[in-house]
Amino acid sequence: MARFLLLAILALAACAERSPPAPWPEPPLLHSAPLAAPAPPAAPARWPAPGVLLQPPRLVTTSGYAARRVYLDPGHRDADGRDGGTGAYCQLEADFALELAQDLGRRLEQTGAFIVRLAREPGEIVAYAERVARAEAWGADAYLGLHSDVRGPGRPWSPRPGKECSYDESSPGFSIIWSDVAPAGLRARRQILARAVARALGAAGFLPCACREYVREYRADEDALGLFVDRRPSPRRIQVLERNGVPAILVETHNARDPHEAQRWQEEHTREVFAAVIAAALREALAGPSAETR
Repeated sequence: MARFLLLAILALAACAERSPPAPWPEPPLLHSAPLAAPAPPAAPARWPAPGVLLQPPRLVTTSGYAARRVYLDPGHRDADGRDGGTGAYCQLEADFALELAQDLGRRLEQTGAFIVRLAREPGEIVAYAERVARAEAWGADAYLGLHSDVRGPGRPWSPRPGKECSYDESSPGFSIIWSDVAPAGLRARRQILARAVARALGAAGFLPCACREYVREYRADEDALGLFVDRRPSPRRIQVLERNGVPAILVETHNARDPHEAQRWQEEHTREVFAAVIAAALREALAGPSAETR
């Protein structure tokens, strides 16, 4: 009996030696939750953010360049007397456009490369058809309509006591509008002018507008950001663009409902760079013979 018990004990011991080892314990969790993706680097601030400066184009000598005639049309105050849009500080588009046209005209003439006329002076009411007729009779080389836009639904606010205005920051930036309804030669000159201005504004740091609200009325010109072609039905097209024998564009400088843009457009720096951009773009677009010699 004792011999049998001894053999049984030895057999169990042998089985125990051959049994698989206990599994290793699971490694401890290093993180209780998945690692968050690293934050992307912050995009550099763009104009009109405070402190961001624009970059004026390189100055080009005017030696040997015959002065070109530029007709500046401060938008609105036409036959119906309308003032246009109202901005974030309740500023009127017609007032802004006239002030900008006076400032731009002075700076352009100081270059010696341009002779400038304004479509209206302070206190004047001039129909758009009359403005176009005057530009054509003068033999203008380029016609620039100057405006500020009002985009977005707007929200009420009071920038100062007793004043309620509307602001909207959803659609900032400039837009350039032109019409391709014209004979081939004039259409080409319009396109050259529009593209030159849009490219130069973007290169200087002005923000081009995506202008999604334009989709039903204007077609984006893929050659430059912020550039659009009038696509409205004939009775609603912009007449100073379509019915104009002078290469003409509309410059919507900014969204006047955007407080940041509205403030930046009151700065000397902005006006100075804008004038330099327009001068450079006009030099590029009007490099051929003047209207007098065509």
